[in-house]
Amino acid sequence: MPVLSDSKAISAQTPAPCEGSIEGSIERSMARRSSDRAPSRLRSAAILATLTVVLGLAASSNAQTIQQVGSIDIVSFPSSGWWIAEETPSSGNATGTMVIDTTAPLTDGSAEFSLDGSQNGRLLIGTIDFNGVRFDSLTELSYDSVRTSFDAGNQLAVAMQINVDYDSTDASTAWQGRLVYEPYFTAGSGTIESDVWYSWDLLATESRWWMTGDAIVGGVNEGRICGQNDPCNLATILASYPDAAVHSTLGALFFKAGGPWPDFTGNMDAFTIGIDGASTTYDFGFCPDGNLLGEDFDNDGISDICDYVDAPLTVNKASAFAETSKALGKAVATGETISPLDASNGFVIKFTDAAAMDVSGAVGVSDCVQLENSRSVKIQCRSSDRNVTAKFRINKKHADAPVPFKVKLKELSFSGPLVGPLEVKISTGDIDRVGVTTGICGAEIDTKLYCK
Repeated sequence: MPVLSDSKAISAQTPAPCEGSIEGSIERSMARRSSDRAPSRLRSAAILATLTVVLGLAASSNAQTIQQVGSIDIVSFPSSGWWIAEETPSSGNATGTMVIDTTAPLTDGSAEFSLDGSQNGRLLIGTIDFNGVRFDSLTELSYDSVRTSFDAGNQLAVAMQINVDYDSTDASTAWQGRLVYEPYFTAGSGTIESDVWYSWDLLATESRWWMTGDAIVGGVNEGRICGQNDPCNLATILASYPDAAVHSTLGALFFKAGGPWPDFTGNMDAFTIGIDGASTTYDFGFCPDGNLLGEDFDNDGISDICDYVDAPLTVNKASAFAETSKALGKAVATGETISPLDASNGFVIKFTDAAAMDVSGAVGVSDCVQLENSRSVKIQCRSSDRNVTAKFRINKKHADAPVPFKVKLKELSFSGPLVGPLEVKISTGDIDRVGVTTGICGAEIDTKLYCK
């Protein structure tokens, strides 16, 4: 649901500030304990099974890229740079888990924040991967949230907070507080209903932030221009503090519930951050052990929806031809996979090399025909624009026999140089078949690659 209104006057039911009472200590602790975590490109295939809350940081497993749409990488629960923590003075009053959630905006799961009735609970899920990022480089900043618990004031929602340095060019590394985005300031008091997913655009003109600490600019304390009683948008903050950034040494970007709040259960998902035009969307979908989200084709304990490799491909030959001034690019592969092969969802075909090549195409079920005789079933697919083709032959007499395939993508826009090996991924529904060329790769020129 889009943001519709500007900030309204804060009523008597306004929640207490969404910031802990001893803000400095936990940020310093996080910076020390997470300093060895290098930023990740979020391409690992390992899956997070669960997150266990601890008093401080909890280790998380690496992430899996489940889909790419243009320049936006959509991934499952983020990699080692993300953590989950209870913020003091909370002690056992807050929990965070990954939950199955068929209403979530991306895959069937989201990150859940749960606070007990003590009003002491404060829960954070955050990352230090963006420490040092300047605010003027942000081209996109958004997330989705829902509250499933009752709130008489219809105001509580998972907030975003950033440990900030208002002058990233001066010598001061002092703690300067947080920049806080609480959705009710933007949506209007009393307008955030339970059991409704809302999308929050944090760079929009109507979005409202407030400062918890004084800005230090050029080594001088300049106070604060936007307090909790007079929040402002990020453009206003940048006008006064043009060199503002996520704090480089005490920094963190995180989502928070509590401060104090009463009984609360709410969820967050689909966090998107764009830096200089390159955007990444984080899918906090639940990828559990076992079959909690459905089938497990290869019986490896990871549900098909979360598993990067559900079945192997043997790639016998693959080639790629980058775009030139004379022709667009193409990619071709032949090989074998295992049965059964289900064509009822069509196929998505993807080629990647060891450098920057990453191309894909799809054929729907209506693009495929099935030709059958006494010995075999042939599945032949071609997209309506004729740029994607896929062919498979299934042995009717021997159900466990290998399934030969040939796939081809053409009219592609990608550039060289190309570097072997080539990886081929054929997906149908939640089943991902992945193989890599294992032989020698040769290139006539930077734009042509042949692998066996």
